[in-house]
Formats: sequence, structure tokens, C-alpha cells
Amino acid sequence: RPTAKATTASAPPAERKTEGSRYVLRPLHQFQDETNVRRADDISSSKTHRKLLEKFLAEAEKTGNGEELLTAQRALDSFRERKPLTLIADDTTNEALVSLMADNGERILIASDEGGIFTHMKGRYKQNGDDTELYLKAHSGGRVSVHRKSRDPEMHQVKKGNEWHFG
Repeated sequence: RPTAKATTASAPPAERKTEGSRYVLRPLHQFQDETNVRRADDISSSKTHRKLLEKFLAEAEKTGNGEELLTAQRALDSFRERKPLTLIADDTTNEALVSLMADNGERILIASDEGGIFTHMKGRYKQNGDDTELYLKAHSGGRVSVHRKSRDPEMHQVKKGNEWHFG
């Protein structure tokens, strides 16, 4: 069964919430940073590889060679770019959160000593209404399917045993 953990630390201003958050999150930030330094060459090579595949596809489109075009498209479709590890997010839209989760094994910690997550849930980037659907689906283990005109579709199923932490 999926686990979603919600915790909140509330205190008046100037009560050292930031220092407490920094202390608790330091090991995660350290691990994330060390991992990304260690993987920097792989991440950079991966970006270059993607650009080469996109160039190969663009050239195949120009020539109109159907076989080359299919080969280039399949190569690009099957390529999985290596991205920096992100364990902790703070200020993120729901759409960006879905992408972050897809890039990080469908796990993420939303952590802020200022409680910005609640502003997002309330609909910070929406004209009308709240924006809690993604968080409710995380809690229930529901399927997430994001389709926007400005990017490719993303669909994810929160798997059993994955944890989402909100705090």
C-alpha cells in the first residue's frame, strides 16, 4: 500500500523553524549533492547524447528517408536521459512535481520551513480553485496523467511501497 506522510511544524515567526529544517534535511541535501557531483559526467554526457539524437532526427526529417526517420525516432523515444538526483523540492508547480517524481523513482520530499506547499495546494498558479488533486492521488496511490500543450504527456502510477512525504 502506498504511503503518504504529512507533517507540519507550525510556530510563530522567529521561532527557529529554518534552523530546525536545516538540521533535519542536512543529510539528505549532502547525499543529493554528493551523488550529483559523482554523476556529473554521466549527466552531461546524457544531455549531449539527447542533443545528438535530436539532431539525427532533424536531419532524417530533412532528407525524407522513411527508414532513417523511423530509426531516429525510435532511438530518441527509447532514450532515457540521466538527470540530477532531486530528493527534496520546495517551490514547485504540480506539473513540475510530476516530472521531478518521474526523474527520481517516483519519490520526493516536499519540505519548506515556510509552508509554501499549502499556498500551492490552495491554487497559487491557478486562476480558480485549489490544486490538491496531485496530493490526493499521492495519498491514495492513484494514477497521475498530465497532458499539457506545452510538453509531452506524462503518466505515472504511484507504486506500492513508494513514499511521498509532505511537510
